[in-house]
Amino acid sequence: MSDLAEATGRPMRSHARRNRERILAVAREAMTSQDDEISLNEVARRAGVGIGTLFRHFASREALLEALVHDRTTAICAEADRLLESEAPGTALITWLSDLMAYVATYRGVAAALLNGPRDARSALHRSCKNVDNAAAALLTRAQHAGEVRADIGVDEVIALVSAIAWVREQAPERAGQLEALMSIIATGLRSPSVIAF
Repeated sequence: MSDLAEATGRPMRSHARRNRERILAVAREAMTSQDDEISLNEVARRAGVGIGTLFRHFASREALLEALVHDRTTAICAEADRLLESEAPGTALITWLSDLMAYVATYRGVAAALLNGPRDARSALHRSCKNVDNAAAALLTRAQHAGEVRADIGVDEVIALVSAIAWVREQAPERAGQLEALMSIIATGLRSPSVIAF
């Protein structure tokens, strides 16, 4: 549903729905490509709509990005809830962080948004980023209470590490093959000294 439809409570007309879908399709392609970030004007042009039409659906670049990642955000948070029932808290955390890295690397801009969104209540991505933050905190706290993860690291550091790896993938796709090794380094760094492996 567009921002306008949410505000008025009225369903979108088919023409407006098609415009929104075209904008999202163009943005999805642009934000997953390895090209430089394109402007919203260019997104509108490629979608065959005016910039005013784009802004009627998405008030900002962040609002457009939120629409693109909404379903994935819901899924990654649901996965965290499922992993909270795991019998191996440390493994559950690392498994989820690997999935989070893939999620964050999906679209250009998500890595930066995840770092700033939880603290910026004005951001269209605030709620999604806060939900991811809370999911990470729950898994981290559980692993720490189990003694499997260092007690001196917080959720901000964990999110920053994952976002940094995703940013490398975003900026240097030729290094995508290094991501698994980088996640392994993070896992080793998170491990409590008393734990041999998880």
